Amino acid sequence: MSHRPPRAPAHLALAAALLALPACAPPGDPGIETAAAPIIGGAPDEGDPAVILLISYPPDHSTFDACTASVIAPDVVLTAAHCLDPATHPDYEFGIFTGPDASAYPTANTLIPKLAPVAEVHVHPDYDSSPPFKADIGVALLKDPVSITPLPVQRAPLTAAIVGEPARIVGYGQIKYKEPNAVRHEATTVIASLDEAGDTLTAGDLDHLSCIGDSGGPVLVAIDGVEHVVGVDSYTDLSGCLEPAHYRRPDVYTPFIDVYAPPPAGGTGGADAGGAGGAGGAGGEGGAGGDGSGGMSAKDPVGCSVGSRGGSAPAGEGLLLLLVAAAATLRSRDKTPAQARSTKERE
Repeated sequence: MSHRPPRAPAHLALAAALLALPACAPPGDPGIETAAAPIIGGAPDEGDPAVILLISYPPDHSTFDACTASVIAPDVVLTAAHCLDPATHPDYEFGIFTGPDASAYPTANTLIPKLAPVAEVHVHPDYDSSPPFKADIGVALLKDPVSITPLPVQRAPLTAAIVGEPARIVGYGQIKYKEPNAVRHEATTVIASLDEAGDTLTAGDLDHLSCIGDSGGPVLVAIDGVEHVVGVDSYTDLSGCLEPAHYRRPDVYTPFIDVYAPPPAGGTGGADAGGAGGAGGAGGEGGAGGDGSGGMSAKDPVGCSVGSRGGSAPAGEGLLLLLVAAAATLRSRDKTPAQARSTKERE
């Protein structure tokens, strides 16, 4: 089976780099391209405040990329490594948008002031940008803590018992392939498979799938009555948001995660088994932060972030916000159907 690159972040630094990624720009807009990764078959989600929009952008604000991420500590968010990869986000700044709907800020100039700034980003040291994108997981450390209750991370080893369990996928990705979206959505589905010997699981069904822009977002499963992040959206084997995505398992990467977000006192984060299912989102609404920097994500082969591009434009103009998190390398992967989805498409 060919592997599509992880869903690229919505970052568009150069036109050529952008062309490499799937286009998430509005129809007829040659200045924007897309990676891939929205929630298909879901509904707008004003709950789940701990699931946020991760934005990255270059110093000249000529473009920006978008991925999804999860707040796992007051000052730490968990996402996909390809959304943070310095190789595809050279000198980029990162920031997070915590509200449920960023559509009121369609340009870089209007969105960036609404971001809470990221102080630093860390990609897993074993991350490989080549299929099957080993260790596609990373964290962003916020400049200031946010007043959002963090999501518990599954730290205990998952077992095959989790397959078939009810799950929820949440993200800011497209709800229709290649149609821009900036609204958080969620959908109830199931855990489709678990790679016990590897570092992934798949989540989704024929009617409920993640898509471009959902890269880095969580799949949530209720364990002992509490929803835990059991996977981080990474990539798909086919392009077009047509199949369940591969999610990186945080239980495999707890040594890395615990360096930045240690488990809460008195708990290890989930039970050993597959966990009992159960959907349900947390209430509350997200607030936008102050000034900040953006970040990039990189998955487009069936899972990508969205990016928007534009030169130094006057106020009122800017980069259309496309949830296409795709780095130059990831974008090139999503340029061709074979490279993108067939080689693992990053959302």
